[in-house]
Amino acid sequence: MKAAVISDIHIDINHNEKEPVIDSLRKVLVQDMPEILIIAGDISNDYQKTLEFLKQTDRTVPTLFVPGNHDLWNIENQQQDTWKIYNALGNYQHNLCTQNYIINDEWVVCGECGWYDYSFADREFPIELIQEGSYMQRKWKDKDYIKWGKKDAEIFEIFYSKLEKKMNEVKDKKIIMVTHMLTHKEFTVRDHPMWKFFNAFLGSSRYGELIKKYDVKYSIMGHVHYRKELEEKGTRYICACLNYTNEWEGSISPYDQIKQTIKYINI
Repeated sequence: MKAAVISDIHIDINHNEKEPVIDSLRKVLVQDMPEILIIAGDISNDYQKTLEFLKQTDRTVPTLFVPGNHDLWNIENQQQDTWKIYNALGNYQHNLCTQNYIINDEWVVCGECGWYDYSFADREFPIELIQEGSYMQRKWKDKDYIKWGKKDAEIFEIFYSKLEKKMNEVKDKKIIMVTHMLTHKEFTVRDHPMWKFFNAFLGSSRYGELIKKYDVKYSIMGHVHYRKELEEKGTRYICACLNYTNEWEGSISPYDQIKQTIKYINI
């Protein structure tokens, strides 16, 4: 079985009329012929666009998905209750937040968008400052466009518990774990002092507990706009972010960038 992995497609930011991202992705999928596609969040800034994109890719290959924070934003739809957006995305048949995807008797895909608990932030920052989300004249945009009605730590616990429950249901299988948020500190940003603060919003070190407890074989993630892999203690970590156009190196063709970004799991 061959699974394709990608994240952070950002179709609204990477809009290209001559070469639409959806067409480029479907072209790559037809050429490479994976049996499933896994998208680890951030398809667009509006859940309705995200759902339409998923319907199109699903016609080419079964597309498994977890929402990213951008998919949950209300910047375009003005929905003031993020749970309503989360639940609307849950209507998509292969949303891993709703149910596990059984590949065969041996393998399963478990997922959840996940959230952050500030554990990746530098310890010099007090919790009160991180909760405000502003530093060095920049503000974490989730603070404006996400309305959970709860603190980040509470949301983290909700999604962590949901993910663990789903993994426990299939603990006898080999697990591919999918989150939008980072599950390993090695994927945090270290090349700018600003990120000592904003790493707080990238994920949680506690996901490592689930990876160890359930002997996770693959941890798929996105969010950080890295294209990076890591093998550690029997787990392969994959962060395959397409990223924004202004972050691309070399060709500005969506097709070329998708070919460079997309990763494959063969099991």
